[in-house]
Amino acid sequence: MSGGEDSQVHTEEKPTEEVVAPKEEAVVEKEPELTPLQQADKRKADGNGFFKKSDFEGAIKCYLEAIDLYPEENPVEKSHCYQNMAAASEKLGNPEDVVKYCSKALALNQKYI
Repeated sequence: MSGGEDSQVHTEEKPTEEVVAPKEEAVVEKEPELTPLQQADKRKADGNGFFKKSDFEGAIKCYLEAIDLYPEENPVEKSHCYQNMAAASEKLGNPEDVVKYCSKALALNQKYI
């Protein structure tokens, strides 16, 4: 290159492209669907947890839900929930509910006699 010409080499710049790695989709393993019996057992266990924390109203609510979920061929499990509801009602000072729930437990399970 002669005379006052620049001796710089010009390169054509390419616009920079942002390279984005493909996102990996999170693999969430779906919990298997619970049977009505398993759902009822879970609600009963939840009720027991509330009872242990002295949340007797929360316990009664869970036991009622469990009773609704237990299949008809599980009267003993239902009777346990009624008996637990009677105990929670006693803690709440509701003697009428104690009698009501004990009566329902007895109707389902003669073991309580």
